[in-house]
Amino acid sequence: MNRTSLIAASVFAASLVPARAWADLTADLCGKVSSRGGTITSEGVKTSFHIDTVEGRTTPVPHCFIHGTVAEDSAFLVQLPANWNGKYVLQMGGGVGGSEVAGNAFLLLQGYAHASSNQGRPAPVFEQADNWQELHLIRNHQLSQFVKGLIAQRYGSGPSRSYLYGSSGGAWRSLSQMERYPEAYDGAGIRNPVIDPRHIIFARSVVELYQPVIDAKMPAIIRARDLAEDPYELLTPEEADALTHIYTAYGAQGNEWAWSKLDTVSVTTGTAFQMFDKWYLDDFWTRPGYGGYEGEVDHLVVEGLTGAVATVGAANDAGWVLSFTDPSAVYAVDQLRGWRITFTSGALTGEFRRIGANTTSGRITIDATFGGLNGIAPGDAYVLSNRDLLAWQRYHRHIVFDCDDTLTQRFCSEGKPLYVQRPTQVKQAYTQHKAHLTGNLKKPVVVVAQGWDHMEPITMTQDYYDRVKRVLGARAEDLFRGYWNERTIHANPLASEINRITERDSSWHLVFQIMTRWVEQGIEPPAETVVSIGPGVIEFPPTAAERKGLQPAVTATANESTKIVVEAGTTVVFDGVAGSPIGRIAKYEWDFEGNNRYDCDSDASTALPSCAPGFTAAGEVHTPAVF
Repeated sequence: MNRTSLIAASVFAASLVPARAWADLTADLCGKVSSRGGTITSEGVKTSFHIDTVEGRTTPVPHCFIHGTVAEDSAFLVQLPANWNGKYVLQMGGGVGGSEVAGNAFLLLQGYAHASSNQGRPAPVFEQADNWQELHLIRNHQLSQFVKGLIAQRYGSGPSRSYLYGSSGGAWRSLSQMERYPEAYDGAGIRNPVIDPRHIIFARSVVELYQPVIDAKMPAIIRARDLAEDPYELLTPEEADALTHIYTAYGAQGNEWAWSKLDTVSVTTGTAFQMFDKWYLDDFWTRPGYGGYEGEVDHLVVEGLTGAVATVGAANDAGWVLSFTDPSAVYAVDQLRGWRITFTSGALTGEFRRIGANTTSGRITIDATFGGLNGIAPGDAYVLSNRDLLAWQRYHRHIVFDCDDTLTQRFCSEGKPLYVQRPTQVKQAYTQHKAHLTGNLKKPVVVVAQGWDHMEPITMTQDYYDRVKRVLGARAEDLFRGYWNERTIHANPLASEINRITERDSSWHLVFQIMTRWVEQGIEPPAETVVSIGPGVIEFPPTAAERKGLQPAVTATANESTKIVVEAGTTVVFDGVAGSPIGRIAKYEWDFEGNNRYDCDSDASTALPSCAPGFTAAGEVHTPAVF
C-alpha cells in the first residue's frame, strides 16, 4: 500500500469515529512509538528511515501499524501486536527485490512483532541504481535493527528471539542474512529458495530459446506425461533436443503443464541480468564469437516497426503507468514479449523500455524493471526491435563458466565451453556480487522446496542443500533441514489445478514452527525427505515411511491397479493408501472425473457424500470409495 492510500485510509476512518476515540486507539496500541524515524549505519552505509504512519488497528488482531520509507525509495511496514509473544520476525517476499506486504495474519495471530519491506525497489519498478548488496543484505539488516528499536519503544525491551520467514527470492535473501549476519537472527523458516542469480538467469535464457521450438507440441507432451507415456516418441530430433535442454536447465518431468506460467517472469529475468552484465547486449552484436556478430540470427532480426499511443493505461498502486493501447498495431498475443520499444516523440523521446506482454486488442504492457511509462501521452510515437530478445535468448551460452555444473554441462565439450564466455569482470560479478551463498550457516535453518517448481531449477536447490552439508560436515545435523514436497509448484493451485497439484502454504507455516521449536525447545526436526534428483527428474519413494520428510504420501488405485481401461457401465472399485511421516491422516477426498470438484470425502461433518463408512484417523489409512 503506498503512502497516498494510507493517508486516505486514515482520513476516511477518522471521519467515522470521534477524534478522541481514534487517538486513544493509537495511544493504547502504539504507546511511545515515535514517528520521527532515524538513521542506521552498517558496513559503512548510512541509511535513513522515515515514518509516515503510526496508528492503532484492530484486525486481524489489535496491533500498532507503522509504515514508512527507507532511504526515500523503499517502503516498509511494521506490525506490533498488543498480545506480543516477545519475539520478532522479518518476512521477506519473493521476486527480484522483495515486496512490502499488507500484513501477515499467520504471524500476528501467534503474537509475533513483524516487519517487511521492498528493500529499495518500489514495486513494480526495479531501478538501475539498485544492486544485490542493497536488496539482499544491507537494507534488510538495517531494517531489522530499526524495527528492534521500535519494539523497545513499544514494549520497553527488545525481542528475546529474532527470526526470518522468507519465500522464493525472500528465502534467498533470508539465507543471505543468515550467512552474513548470524548475530542478528536466531533462525529461519523458509520455502522455495531461489538461490543463485547466474543459474536462474541461465535457466530462463534456455527456456526463452528452446520453448518456442516445442510450443506446438506442448499439449501432446502434457497428455503423454499424464498417461505415463514417453513424449519423446512424438517429437522430431530438433524438438527432442529442445525438450532435453529445458529439462536439464529448468523443468521437471511431470510439470510441463506449468511451464507457460513462466513467460512474463523470464522477461524480467532477462532484464535483471544487466545488473551483473551491462555490456552483453552490445557485445552480442559487435564481438566475434557471438551470434549477432557472426550472422547466426540475421534472418530473425525484426526492427523498424512503428506505432503510436492511442490510450494510456491507469497507474498501479505504486503510481507507475505500465501500459498503453495502440489499436492500429495489432500483433499476435505475446509476439512482442521481450522486444525493445523506443519512443520517438513525446516526453519519453529517446527512452526505451522492454515489453512484458501484448494482446491482440493492441494493449502493450511494459516490463517495469527499469522504469514505467510516466509522462506518456496519446499520440506519442514509438519504434520496435527484437534485437534485445534475440541476444537474451542466447545469453546462457556465454555464462557457462564451470563445465562441472549440472545445469550448464550440455554447453560444454571435453571440459570446455562451446561458446566464448563473458569477460572476467562479469564472472566475478556473478560469483562475488554479494549474492553468492556459501552454505556456512551458524544458526538453525529449515527449508521446504517444491518438486515441480516452475520458477527455479530443482537441481539448484538440491545443490545448496548439499553445499551446506559439505561446508558444515557433522554440524549440519544441528543447524539444517531441507525438505521436498511432491506435486507442488512455485504457487498454490488455482481452482482448475487441484487435480494436478497440492497447496504449499501449510508446509511453509510448518517449517517455521519446526524451526522455532528447534531453537527454543531443542526439539529435533523430522528427518529430511528422501528423494532422488537429477536434471529434469525428481523421484520420491512411494510410501511415507520410506520418503520421510513432512508431506503425506498417497497411492490411489482403481480395481487394484494404477492404470486401467474399462468399457462404459463397468463397476470400478477405488481404493488406495495414504500415510503421513509426522502425524495422522485426518481426512481424504476423491475427485473421480478429474474435474477439480471433489465427489466424496471421509468427513461426516461435510456436505459431501461419504466415500466409505468407518474411517478412523491414523498414520496410515486406506482410502476406499464405494460410491
